[in-house]
Amino acid sequence: MVIPLAQFLCRYMNDKSQVKEETIHATDRDDLNGMMRERGFRVIRIEEIKDSPANIDIFKKKLSKKSLTLFCRQLSTMLTAGIPMVKCFEVLEAQTEDKLLKERLVSLQNDVLSGSSLSMAMSKFPSDFPDMLAEMVRVGEVTGDLNGVLLRMAEQYEKDGKVASKVKGALTYPLVVVFVAIAACVFMLIKVVPSFVDIFDSLNTDLPLATQILLDVSNFLTKKWYVALLLVPIIVILLIFLFRTKSVKYTVDKLKVTMKGISGPLQKLAASRFARTLYTLITSGVPIVQALGYAKRNVQNTYMEEHIDRMIVGVRQGKAMSSMMAESNAFPKILVSMLAVGESSGDLEGMLKKSAEYFDDEASAAVEQLTTIIEPIMIVIVGLLIGALVISLYAPMFGAISAIQGSV
Repeated sequence: MVIPLAQFLCRYMNDKSQVKEETIHATDRDDLNGMMRERGFRVIRIEEIKDSPANIDIFKKKLSKKSLTLFCRQLSTMLTAGIPMVKCFEVLEAQTEDKLLKERLVSLQNDVLSGSSLSMAMSKFPSDFPDMLAEMVRVGEVTGDLNGVLLRMAEQYEKDGKVASKVKGALTYPLVVVFVAIAACVFMLIKVVPSFVDIFDSLNTDLPLATQILLDVSNFLTKKWYVALLLVPIIVILLIFLFRTKSVKYTVDKLKVTMKGISGPLQKLAASRFARTLYTLITSGVPIVQALGYAKRNVQNTYMEEHIDRMIVGVRQGKAMSSMMAESNAFPKILVSMLAVGESSGDLEGMLKKSAEYFDDEASAAVEQLTTIIEPIMIVIVGLLIGALVISLYAPMFGAISAIQGSV
């Protein structure tokens, strides 16, 4: 029987005396305490995450993947050229147009001048510099390969950004079509439908339900348009809050990777992100359990995060990562097979790299295929929507004509 996992916000001190916060799935608080002790961390506070809209910040701004890529790549290049780190921050601040990045660079520069390490300075801004990046920088500082670590992270963020751009590109067309369809319907309701009111009155007949609803909506938009303008942003904000609550987000994320028809591209995108993140971390010397923890947060899917938490528990118990993954329906079967081959051959890093490359290509093809499928579907939906409006308008007249012909 699968034990359901709760979600906790854990504040802890790591083995470098750095205070961190992390969202972790566990069966209960005791289980979470045990997990943190095994990692050598001291728990400061544990708080179970509830579905509270007050805890959801929809306006929170953080550094983009593009800014993180710029930061990592240029810092790596300048450090390789022998430029002092403090000077690197000055150059980066002068070059970037991102105001938030400018502020963070000033803070990093001041902390480094005060004797702090770069990783510790970055850990002060977990929403801007992810824990994974700060940990990778710390590993680079310890191993003396900070340049190489920053370069690998730049490549990681660059690929993540490309994947995100492809998804946004695939969604742009249907969103534009939906916007145009809504605009066309609103125009008809405000400008066209009112001109039919006198015609319907002259018919002196009962209107079909669809036509009556259409007239009521048109009357509302023309006479109380200010109420509609207030309702639209309120509904949008409520929907954002709804889809960011734990239960709804979990359900949606589960459908993304398990529902037939849409799960293919989305599951491959998540698998690509997971394999590439794990490869980057392991090749940099991060232990497998800790690497899984960072990879979990980078898949950006709460349903998959829950299954990766179970993988972490199994790996800590000595089980193979692929065997734990095989028990889940959240990952593509081919990824399970590739990881099993990598574990049995002793070349897990190489197989993770091949998996990331494979799913990058598969995800790109799947997104293009999804775009091809969405286009005709959206055209049909828009056609049906406009057609329904037109039929609702003309149905009473067709009925009146039929009645007249029947009486002749």
